[in-house]
Amino acid sequence: MAVRGEEALLRRRHRDYYLAVVKQADAEWCGPQQWKWWQWFQSQNPNLWAALDFCCTEPGQARTGLLLTGALWFHWIGSAFVRDGRYWLDRLLALSREPSQERARALWVRSWIATIQGDLPNAERASQEAIEVADHVGDRAAKAHGTNWLGWHASFCGDMTRASELAEQALAEFRATGQLSTSSPALASVLLLSLLHIERGNLDRARELCAEGRSICERAGDKWMLAWMRWNLGHAQRVAGDFQAAEEEARAALRLKHSFDDPLGTGMCLEELALVAIESGDAERAARLFGAIEQLWKLMGGSPVINSSYYLRWHRDGESQAKKVLGDQAYEKAYRQGTQLGNEQAGAHPPSEQAPATPTRAKVPAAGSALPVLTRREQEVAKLVAQGLSNKDISEALVISQRTAETHVEHILSKLGATSRVQIATWVRDHP
Repeated sequence: MAVRGEEALLRRRHRDYYLAVVKQADAEWCGPQQWKWWQWFQSQNPNLWAALDFCCTEPGQARTGLLLTGALWFHWIGSAFVRDGRYWLDRLLALSREPSQERARALWVRSWIATIQGDLPNAERASQEAIEVADHVGDRAAKAHGTNWLGWHASFCGDMTRASELAEQALAEFRATGQLSTSSPALASVLLLSLLHIERGNLDRARELCAEGRSICERAGDKWMLAWMRWNLGHAQRVAGDFQAAEEEARAALRLKHSFDDPLGTGMCLEELALVAIESGDAERAARLFGAIEQLWKLMGGSPVINSSYYLRWHRDGESQAKKVLGDQAYEKAYRQGTQLGNEQAGAHPPSEQAPATPTRAKVPAAGSALPVLTRREQEVAKLVAQGLSNKDISEALVISQRTAETHVEHILSKLGATSRVQIATWVRDHP
């Protein structure tokens, strides 16, 4: 009995030590010590597991376990330990069911993990309960986080109106409580709102939000979230048609994500580079990148592109375009090559190859000039417009989404300084 008592005391002291370290790391994550903490925790899983197991097996310690596992969000999500985080959160949430600040936080972290894994029903349930528990205990911060992740859930399900409402609510609360400049998870609301503006075509507002988020990250020293801001800016630039800028931002984000060995961030950066490759006319490279990404989704234990209806549209459009250009056999060969590449190899151009030229916005040529001002894809769309096809018809002809077709037509109008589809048809006639 005395031996068991001494063992329990040692395990408690061990747990208390790691709880104190985790709380300090959590407080300093959005700051210049971020990478130091990330690196230190990579070798600490056995100790963390022992501390969490103590909380699960020692009577009366489950609530402290919720505090510990919720504060470890950066370890679960910022590294390749998403499955482990889900295991410990589920175990401790089942053991400590009474409303508390610890439970509210653990629930929104659980929602975040379920979202990453593409488990949208569980993500919704966890975020809704987080809001309910936060209301019960008067925790404004946890309620804002729960609202934010409920907004992400809505966006993944394609309900962009509801997602916007929730993102605005969360961001307003984060601003009011001062969390926006001190909390990486709070900055996820800026990221979400920016993505929603891209979806609606409000690219200037999307860039403004990315710039605000980037400025906060740079002042604080938060490189992990800075990578997400740059990735999203690259997404906005690609949608705007500036593929060179899009590739630059995606590569900068990828370098940062590589330094953290962040599989989710790496996967999303490679997705963006694959879509830039398609738009730049390099279907083979896009196919290789899609193959490389497959391994990352398996590592995360979730669905391709985290099961987001928004990202899946881009992903499937990109795959369809690459297959159309290469043919099924050549696509599968390149795809299989990609599955054999490491993440750094996949994201880099082969040494013997320079990055393919990527078109940017150009001035409309003077009358009579035959110089092309449109990308390859935009020229294809322009010719179909000249044939009288609607955006829906164009999407079916090119095997892309209708929204993508609409975006291409908008870019063509902007580049040509035109205001109607008739003017596009005239330009096509004058520039065979």
